[in-house]
Amino acid sequence: MTKKIIIANWKMNNSFDEAEIWLHNFSKKLPGIKENLEIVLCPSFILLDYLDGLLMDEELQRLQKLHGNIDELSEDELEKKIFNVRQIHLGGQDCHAEKNGAFTGDVSAIMLKDCGCEYVILGHCERRQYLNESDQLIAGKVSAAIDANLTPILCIGESKELRQNNSCLDFIGKQIENNIPVNLEIDNLIIAYEPVWSIGTGLVPTIKEIEEIAKFIKSKISANKNIKNFAILYGGSVKKENSAEILAINNIDGLLVGGASLKADEFFEIVKA
Repeated sequence: MTKKIIIANWKMNNSFDEAEIWLHNFSKKLPGIKENLEIVLCPSFILLDYLDGLLMDEELQRLQKLHGNIDELSEDELEKKIFNVRQIHLGGQDCHAEKNGAFTGDVSAIMLKDCGCEYVILGHCERRQYLNESDQLIAGKVSAAIDANLTPILCIGESKELRQNNSCLDFIGKQIENNIPVNLEIDNLIIAYEPVWSIGTGLVPTIKEIEEIAKFIKSKISANKNIKNFAILYGGSVKKENSAEILAINNIDGLLVGGASLKADEFFEIVKA
């Protein structure tokens, strides 16, 4: 992947009205943003279809301004054209490992695809911690995402104790090995390094520490010949004040942004970096 990737993870936040206001405020600033950038919005499941509709409408208006009469295109052709050029892409915050079944409250990768998603966050530390998600379960979800033609955003990262014990590389290496199914052909993969102790705390690893982890991740992923393209992101207390510095680190291809993504103005400043 050659583009910088900036992902907004809204977690369990924003109503329909708040989401629409956020999108309006953010989108009006986008014309000045460089094109070699992938912006991904990951709202709660209930907002996905609604935001997909708003994004399609925005792009339709933009296409009409740029190209005038587009009536000669069929509905399917127009929808495909709009989807391919839109500036904001959608991702889910999780998916189930199965395609369908009696799994009350869960959402499948195929359902995400039908809602306009191109990405899905998997293995976030909050799900590992609060919902006891195992490496085996996360590997199943990665497979499901690939089968549905979604790009997995696989979250990995160590605890403060592992960092203090100098065991973080071993731990992260095992996460990569256990969370990516053996012999699975993967066209595109995103690894989001999120040190658990940094998320929501305001604490951020040093530049040297992030660079060390990114280099290690790159070497581990590069060794897997079944993975064709991959990107490495950093997440954990990312804000407008530190985003440019983090993006300049070797082997860091983008950012996974949590709390700072809830305000459109602040997220735009991070994107602008």
